[in-house]
Amino acid sequence: MHGVKNGVSFWVELKLHRLKSLKSIKLSPHQIAWQTRYCRNGGIVKNLVAHPSSSTLNIFCGSRAIEIAGADSESQSPCSPDWSSTMPYDWHGVIDYILSSSPTRTNDKGLSSSQNLPLKEREILANPRSLSLVKTQRSLRMKEDDNDK
Repeated sequence: MHGVKNGVSFWVELKLHRLKSLKSIKLSPHQIAWQTRYCRNGGIVKNLVAHPSSSTLNIFCGSRAIEIAGADSESQSPCSPDWSSTMPYDWHGVIDYILSSSPTRTNDKGLSSSQNLPLKEREILANPRSLSLVKTQRSLRMKEDDNDK
């Protein structure tokens, strides 16, 4: 979902998480690559995740897409949200949080100052399909996109 308020442009990915813990958020390899690149180029992307079992609404920054999708480590600990609200949800707080987020600063070539990424992250950004290999190694099932025909 794209939004603009008070001159601030942002994207929000809406997710519903039905498992008891937030160990990972389901994002496709292309969503991960897009969110990471968009944030690195100064854009604002948030993942708004409803978690019914805990009655919470959580926001995860798109710059953390690789981490929250569970592709960067073998960690089984729950993801920590960047912002959270319990029922009744604080919708004004959601908007305020999104609007107060400052985009990543970029240099004149459009690159963020944090270009010293680990090799695994650089590979995922260069080839979103490589994420499926990482997840396969972790015994997670992932649908293959059949665009190579």
